[in-house]
Amino acid sequence: MRLPWLHDCLMRLQPHEDATLCYHPFRLMPAQIFPPLWLNEVTLHAWDIRVALDPTASLTAESLPLLMERLPRRAMVNFRPGVRLAAPVRYRFAVTGVVPGTYDLLVQGDQAVMEPAGMTAAHVTCHCQTETFVLLMMDRLSLEAAIERGDVRAEGDRGLVAAFETWFKGV
Repeated sequence: MRLPWLHDCLMRLQPHEDATLCYHPFRLMPAQIFPPLWLNEVTLHAWDIRVALDPTASLTAESLPLLMERLPRRAMVNFRPGVRLAAPVRYRFAVTGVVPGTYDLLVQGDQAVMEPAGMTAAHVTCHCQTETFVLLMMDRLSLEAAIERGDVRAEGDRGLVAAFETWFKGV
């Protein structure tokens, strides 16, 4: 999708204008947020269209670093709180491929945070490729379906797989 007017507007921004607040339906945001936000939206919606026509369609490898960078914020946006838990639940994702790493999703029932994995043991550990992790966190793929397809290998409390689906939903 080419939006020359948007490209021109963004290219005219001066370094000192990065913090200029701009309208977004959720809230006013600094101008510097819009280029990666726009790329995120275009990339995911293009994939949505392609996968509807071809179930084997994949995200482009070039898009994965940007999408991974946005996941901590997206995890908070997609989180649907429930009752505060007596003890936090930790999901660990061991991600291989284009953007490898190990990440924890810590859920306390009424809040969630995504962070680099620590030393605390996880209740559920999932092993997957970068693209699968992005699709899970962007609510394009359910954890249960990814496990059934063999895209995710899960270890630990299987009962928490269903809980993951209730806590993390798209906007």
